[in-house]
Amino acid sequence: MNSFKRRIRELSKTLRGKILIALIASPFVIGFVIGAVALGGHIIMWLWNATITDIFETKPITFWQAVMLLVLFKTLFPNHQFVDNTKRERGKQICDSDMGNRRNEDFDGPEVDPGNQDPAETGL
Repeated sequence: MNSFKRRIRELSKTLRGKILIALIASPFVIGFVIGAVALGGHIIMWLWNATITDIFETKPITFWQAVMLLVLFKTLFPNHQFVDNTKRERGKQICDSDMGNRRNEDFDGPEVDPGNQDPAETGL
């Protein structure tokens, strides 16, 4: 396996090798994209025809209309994978450290043991 990785690394250093790797990988990438679009189109078509046609009494949509809806959805509502997660991680660290340092006495209210309570005494 190491010799295969080494051979790929050597190929990727030359222009001819990069072209060869691109030619080998491109059918897989194209097939993946076509498969993802087809699957997404079928899912949107199924969801639309199962819900919207019953609610609003409209005609069912075709596969190509569903693909166009998929393109529209992806254009209007893109993935937000580029969002910086450092603020989220920092907030989680602050929350974890604050909650980890507190004891039950730090919170307002009397300490209650829910197992030994009479419902009449609690006012519930």
